[in-house]
Amino acid sequence: MKEVCFVLILIGILKGINCQIFSLGCPTGWVLNENECYKFVEDDKVYEEADAACWSMGARLLSVDSFQEHEFISNYLTASKLMRQTYYYTSGYYFLGRLFWEAENRYHDGADFWIGEKTPPKEEIMYRVVYTYAGSGSGYRWANISSSIMASYICEIPRSQTQDLEIMDRDFDYGIGETDARNLIRGPTIVEQPESIIVFEGVETVDIECSASGNPYPMYSWYRGTNLNDSALVTSATDNRYTLTGGKFTIEGPDGSKDLSSYHCKAENSIGSVLSNEAKILFGYLGYISNVEPEPTYARVFKGTKIDCETPSYSPRVTYQWFKNAAINIFVQPGNDNMFVSFSGTLYVSEVQPTDSPKRYFCLITLVGTDDIKLGKANTLVRSNKGILLLLLDDTSSSLQTWTHISQPTCFPSDS
Repeated sequence: MKEVCFVLILIGILKGINCQIFSLGCPTGWVLNENECYKFVEDDKVYEEADAACWSMGARLLSVDSFQEHEFISNYLTASKLMRQTYYYTSGYYFLGRLFWEAENRYHDGADFWIGEKTPPKEEIMYRVVYTYAGSGSGYRWANISSSIMASYICEIPRSQTQDLEIMDRDFDYGIGETDARNLIRGPTIVEQPESIIVFEGVETVDIECSASGNPYPMYSWYRGTNLNDSALVTSATDNRYTLTGGKFTIEGPDGSKDLSSYHCKAENSIGSVLSNEAKILFGYLGYISNVEPEPTYARVFKGTKIDCETPSYSPRVTYQWFKNAAINIFVQPGNDNMFVSFSGTLYVSEVQPTDSPKRYFCLITLVGTDDIKLGKANTLVRSNKGILLLLLDDTSSSLQTWTHISQPTCFPSDS
């Protein structure tokens, strides 16, 4: 019988120790008062979002049970918050003259702490109860606001339940006793993914790069191929045009027939290895424009006209610019009331002015990347036509195509 009693006493002691282990304080970022932990969150949200945010942490919005708790909240906000205009949501709502704490599913039955020490009027409108600054000497007190107002909020959780919060906050270094994160032994992690790039033949070099952290410091290698199982290791021994410096992979004299492919970076140390995202090296091109001087464009004064840009073959995408008078390069700027460049490169003139002629108009075509893949550094390829002369006609023949005034255009249909 004595042995049984001893076992029960021992279990009781161990159970008490276990409770103390998880109840000595609050997790980082939480404030202890009595047996409750509080988190004062400055990220403004509407009421429903604030309530959900507290729920996601295993807590609830604040419910005030006593004068001591109210005093703690007011004093903490007064001492720590320099900006006094902020609202802080609680779980309370005020309806028909009564305050209800939703987090505890009960009506308030203690002292009131309304701003101005005045109980709000009895209304058939539900308001949310917040803490707000009541002025010097009064600290923070209650007020009513709409649940749609963006405000900060206060989460609350019993101290005995905070062990789950502590577990969620643990990182890979928990419990190892090392205070300097740089000394932690850990496998590599990619911190900078390689990016796909578009180049064109004739450029001197192209490079893609990845970066990884880890301890020991990781070593890098590069693989070519879309299917990881069939990827081939690329080194300077594979091709003397290849250079690997840390996580940077450089190709001298890129060649579309050899280098057009997908690449992956691998970072590895004694703990493990990690593979980067796929990065593609693609090859773009921009054909040549004819050296033959184009025919003039004829237009009537104060009538609309267009000047077409001879676009060569290209990949993946081009942009267009127009300028007139090669000597001074007067560019057609976006927002010009009288001239507009369409997506297909055509220059539209809303009303031809006498000063627009006789002048030559030059079309510049620039090779650019796509929304997802950038053009390589220093890879600028531009073509220009020989200049199209705009001449005025007195002829009123209906065979000459014209357009009505274009007022502040932002887009234009294709020519097809």
